[in-house]
Amino acid sequence: MNQVYGSADKVGWFRKATRAAGLSDEITLHDLRHLYSSLLIRNGANVKIAQARLGHKLGLLDKT
Repeated sequence: MNQVYGSADKVGWFRKATRAAGLSDEITLHDLRHLYSSLLIRNGANVKIAQARLGHKLGLLDKT
């Protein structure tokens, strides 16, 4: 996957979807990724579960 998720302006389908949802043109796919992880943890998901769903092998809590 060589696509940059932070550059939503290059992803036409995403821009159409955000406009249809009434969201700002400033929002990116990466912003939604952060929102998803925040909502998981806020609603009680274990950090390890959130990491796995996002495809991370190491999280901030693993680095000492």
